[in-house]
Amino acid sequence: MKNTGTLSKTRTLFIAVTMSAFLFGCGGANDDEKALADFSSKISDFTEYIKDADSQINGLDVSDKASVDSLLAILDNMDEEFQELAKIDAPMQYQDVEKLADEASENMSLAVSCYHSFFEGETYSEEEASSAYMYYTRAMKRVKYIGYMLTGGEIPEEENVIIYEDTNDSNILHKWLSDDEEEDGTDAGENPEPEN
Repeated sequence: MKNTGTLSKTRTLFIAVTMSAFLFGCGGANDDEKALADFSSKISDFTEYIKDADSQINGLDVSDKASVDSLLAILDNMDEEFQELAKIDAPMQYQDVEKLADEASENMSLAVSCYHSFFEGETYSEEEASSAYMYYTRAMKRVKYIGYMLTGGEIPEEENVIIYEDTNDSNILHKWLSDDEEEDGTDAGENPEPEN
């Protein structure tokens, strides 16, 4: 008989905990978690797409004239995917990703336009080829930077990227624009005034 009381108490406790979790939403995701999950899913899909597109481009036979049409089709699809990337709403902690995604999309659109001009033009234009490659490289660099930001990795120094942290320092613009990186305005105990 004693076991029945313990079983009844255990069952009641289990039901109470389960109902509490249900009522207070512990089992569900809040809006921020849903936004982060949606963002992560879209970034994951984009990453897989880029890997696939890269594989397709590298698999083209450059000696085959039909490969030009295939390349342009792949690039057109990449342009569409980059435009979709630029539309993604990033959660608050990844707001900087949105700007990079916009820049990547702009550069990819310019690259694709230049590639079309180069391959569909009547004459060979080294300038178009150079511009196409430059914009394509810029777009892919921004995608790489997005990857660094999302994985918490550090952007290698040779990339010449400076990341500024948010700060409440009223002299931050002076520090950023100063030629002397060592000067922080505290050496003489006074704050430097920015030059007009």
